[in-house]
Amino acid sequence: MSLLLTKTSRILKRHKVEYWLDKGTLLGVHRDDGLIPWEYDVDFGVMNATCAKISALKREFEAVGLLAYDRQDNIPHKGKLTYDTENHEFYWSDPRLHDPCIRIYDKTDVGTWVDIYWYVELTPKEVAADRKNVLVPPDYDEKDNLVCCSEGLQTHTEHMCCGGCVPHKSLFPLQRKYVNIHDGIEPVQEQPVPAAVAQFLSIQYGKSALTSRVIKGWKSVVCAYWTSPVLFMMYLILLSGVLITLAITCRRICSTGNLKRQKL
Repeated sequence: MSLLLTKTSRILKRHKVEYWLDKGTLLGVHRDDGLIPWEYDVDFGVMNATCAKISALKREFEAVGLLAYDRQDNIPHKGKLTYDTENHEFYWSDPRLHDPCIRIYDKTDVGTWVDIYWYVELTPKEVAADRKNVLVPPDYDEKDNLVCCSEGLQTHTEHMCCGGCVPHKSLFPLQRKYVNIHDGIEPVQEQPVPAAVAQFLSIQYGKSALTSRVIKGWKSVVCAYWTSPVLFMMYLILLSGVLITLAITCRRICSTGNLKRQKL
């Protein structure tokens, strides 16, 4: 996954595309000094007008072994049963993109990807005129513009999520920061991040997430060993038990087969 980030960001930088580390990826480099171990995607943010510029770079992505899809494409492996960790429900994901405007896969592995989320800017006047359909962040001063992704606009989602809209001053101007990616090629990289990272992330995840690792949804069952030594030992014991059981079963099957051949 870290190599996906490196390859994608190199192309965006080469073409002077303005983007920033977003959501779980930003949280990881800020809190954990690297990508979150149990995540399966990389998150970038861009302004909506930038999406078309990235879409035009599909051939460049393909040249380095990546596949880029935009909102006009059907993604064959995206149509599947999916679990919504925010609303705790299963739903059938269609093959089109909605929240991100671009998704990038490695040609050899579709289990991880880069999501590039689109944002639009709203003036205080626009927010006031359509407030019931805009997820206004806490302590909004009614003077600053809001920058919103689909998760903060009722017209683009059924369930608005915390952090869907952030104050303009928490995001811009972007700053460049050296972050640990641990990709084996360029482990420390200069990447664009929001102007006020702590404020930006607090709106998206809550202040406690800046210091406390909480695994949501099905990941809490599969990946909780990353945060709990006790659970790690339990997983290790369980895995050992399964391997021992398989070994004993295989040995019995082989012994039974040998006895039958001897009788014949």
